[in-house]
Amino acid sequence: FFTLPTDSMSWAADLRKLAEAAEKLQAAGWPPSFLWVYDEAWVILRQIRPVLSKVLGMDTCFDLFAFHALPGQSWLPPHRDRPYTIQRRELMTSSFRADGMPMYAACWIPLTDMSQTGSCLMCVPKSLDAGYKQASDSSPIAGLHELDKIRPLSMGAGSLCVLSHRLYHWGKIADSLGSDGAAPGPCTALCLAV
Repeated sequence: FFTLPTDSMSWAADLRKLAEAAEKLQAAGWPPSFLWVYDEAWVILRQIRPVLSKVLGMDTCFDLFAFHALPGQSWLPPHRDRPYTIQRRELMTSSFRADGMPMYAACWIPLTDMSQTGSCLMCVPKSLDAGYKQASDSSPIAGLHELDKIRPLSMGAGSLCVLSHRLYHWGKIADSLGSDGAAPGPCTALCLAV
């Protein structure tokens, strides 16, 4: 859908401390999504909300997550996001507005670098996905000779990525060694829906 580079937002909260908190939560047996009990996560939401509203014409729906995946750990299976079932007649037939914009999107804010050799998001772009505008959960990469459709969404800590609810995406398991020969670090991100 779209990305903003690391230097596009001057975050009012310390992302490194949030990443450390996610690691501590997980080590203590708590889900990383408990980051949302901290003020710093809400400061980020308050900061990004006007941008998302202006660009997408949508407001946050408080569908909030956080991820902390260690290298070698599977952390997000391949899927398409779905809007919640809304009992309003005008939303029952399509999850896209008349102008083609989706009515639901996910905003990712990496708290750590998500490199191509690390645990980055992977996706199949709309232009290569025949099922993007169909009511189907089928994988656009199932079958032979379909893997060339896959694109990595590597992002730096503090960048921003907004995905349409129909974009087929997943979290890549980190390679054992990064491009610099060192083991990659964990993948930690906040995710919120609009």
